[in-house]
Amino acid sequence: LTPKSHDFGTVKGLEEQVHIFKFQNQSDEPVVIDNIRTTCGCTVPIWEEAPILPDSTSEIVVHFDAKYIGKFKKRIKVFVSNQRKAEVLEVSGEVLL
Repeated sequence: LTPKSHDFGTVKGLEEQVHIFKFQNQSDEPVVIDNIRTTCGCTVPIWEEAPILPDSTSEIVVHFDAKYIGKFKKRIKVFVSNQRKAEVLEVSGEVLL
């Protein structure tokens, strides 16, 4: 339902940024998010562990801690039950003083 990437644009240093990725289960069976891996500890995902029923929507809330000055691009790999390849989400932007 939302794009797989989000650009925070220019953000102030030390301010936490939050984006919600919304998606829909388009399969015929319930799916479960087994795991989510990020490229660094500055990007923290939060998700429901309950099964997502067919045609239902859910969300992944991504918190980005803007500690370091400069441009950033962080990948978020979402591992879903019964799917070999991870779905990849991305947040980007630039942290200024």
